[in-house]
Amino acid sequence: RPAAFSPIMLDSMAQLPGFRLAGVLALNMANHIQVFYNPRGYMYHILVLDEYGSMLDIEVPDMSETVLQSSLARCLQSLMTSRQMAESIGDALSIRGTEIYRVGQVEAAARTPDSLALKPLKQIQDIASYELHVIAYKEGEQFETDVSVSGPHIGFKEFSFRDYAEQQYDALVHFVCHQPGFDERLPFQVVDVTLSEANTNLLFGQESGVATLDIFKVYARAQQMLIRALKKQSFR
Repeated sequence: RPAAFSPIMLDSMAQLPGFRLAGVLALNMANHIQVFYNPRGYMYHILVLDEYGSMLDIEVPDMSETVLQSSLARCLQSLMTSRQMAESIGDALSIRGTEIYRVGQVEAAARTPDSLALKPLKQIQDIASYELHVIAYKEGEQFETDVSVSGPHIGFKEFSFRDYAEQQYDALVHFVCHQPGFDERLPFQVVDVTLSEANTNLLFGQESGVATLDIFKVYARAQQMLIRALKKQSFR
């Protein structure tokens, strides 16, 4: 983790499926967290540029684009809140803003080798949903998570990894779907991901604060497990 803004440098012709990286990296800004997503068939390809200029490449399964936008916006809002709290006691780099971009089809949009059809999303709709709250902690070489759900008619219910192991998302979806007043019209969405306080201090040090890219790694895994559990229930 760099101590200050140190933007990633790649060959000008470097590409990932659906992205011409030179066009994305040209937008890299210090003290900003930027998310770029590209709908690609049965999944979304997402690039994250963090406040230090580092990049993460992740994929999440297909879902309503409205739900994806809302989920990303809520998670960024939660991250900003956590970062502001850490910044107030001097434990984190200041974050001046977050941005979400929708990336269009490169083949149709490109007029120059570096051009992209980028649409900044300024006003993202807040939707009623069953909301998932994820807390991640390090176990060996990977993160495990505790996940809770809140929403209409269910209050707040936790499904810890200790109690449910790999079945926690299955158990969560089954629980919600069998509650009185369950509304199948409402989507499920991940609305915040946080690292446990002990893991944040142990793994990244007091000066690093909240580790943005690690949070989005956990976010991608949570989305994958949620969509898998919804498919098992034959409910999307």
